[in-house]
Amino acid sequence: MAQIVSHWTSYFASSGAFLPLGGLLSPQNIGFRLPGQDLFGGTYLNQLYSAAWGLCPISLVANRNVMRAAGIPRLESPMTLDAFRECCERIGKIGDNAPVGAAPDREAPAAFGLWYTPGLENDYLSIYTFLQAFNGEFVDESGNLRFDSPENVAGFCWLRNFVSRARVFVSDIFTIRRQFAANRIGFISDGPWVKYLMEEATGRPFAENFQVLLNPVQANAMTQSWTYNHAVAICSQSRNTLHAARFVEALTGDPELSLWYSTRTGILAPNKDLLGAQEFKDEFFSTYREQLRHARAIDARNPMFERAMVLCVDAVRKILFESADIRKELAEKQYYLKMLYYD
Repeated sequence: MAQIVSHWTSYFASSGAFLPLGGLLSPQNIGFRLPGQDLFGGTYLNQLYSAAWGLCPISLVANRNVMRAAGIPRLESPMTLDAFRECCERIGKIGDNAPVGAAPDREAPAAFGLWYTPGLENDYLSIYTFLQAFNGEFVDESGNLRFDSPENVAGFCWLRNFVSRARVFVSDIFTIRRQFAANRIGFISDGPWVKYLMEEATGRPFAENFQVLLNPVQANAMTQSWTYNHAVAICSQSRNTLHAARFVEALTGDPELSLWYSTRTGILAPNKDLLGAQEFKDEFFSTYREQLRHARAIDARNPMFERAMVLCVDAVRKILFESADIRKELAEKQYYLKMLYYD
């Protein structure tokens, strides 16, 4: 068996490391899954190779304590990008009203935590929801690379302006989460596992200190997201394929087990019939369920997807931190991505 994030599926399946799941999982297991948010993410060459055991849409999370310190009484869900930027500007002014002659408040919180660990795919995927706010995407529904699209150009322009003007804390996700739990960051983007991570860090119920919000949008647009699903696959060297299939069937399909796992990790059950269960009707789960409705698995069906992320991450670095010309940078990367994907 292997546990992976679903967008790694094509890389391993193309090398022969995984067995197709068709015929190994029951029709009932396949039937209760969401096509765009789940099955699509585990597909390679039109066959299913991995199955989600937890659905993980990425959404915006706010620190209530930082919001109170910034004088922000209420947050819309979703906010417009303008409203989100205004909130970040207000957070950036915390400490500005110190008495005359006082030293500047070096402990004022950052507005947003930006994932950045050079070389990791998350440096690109962590900003993906902001590109989606401009209808940007990596690959369109027809499988065409869209890295240099006008929508992505607009999204990167907004992001660079935001990063240069807002008080942004740039670090790896683990440090960002610790800072967020300590009231040092106002907003982060994260998956539903954030609930129990924050409760463990603070020792308090999630809702006392934090709030989940749908991803920001342009005016009159629909919120969007992608799913960072936890998935399981059967390794091709398995000598007990049927036993492995039964394990996947139970792990991902048993209602009692799915509810137990979801309510202890925050990760949404892959069974769409369970998403309406009473356990998922509080503010936290309701928001993530709504975000899931407006999410889809990122198109990672090409076995070169992981290598393509190296080029995308390099573009993020040059655009956000080295002032590269956005159109030229995206066009150059599109050229190399096409060579990687299609040659």
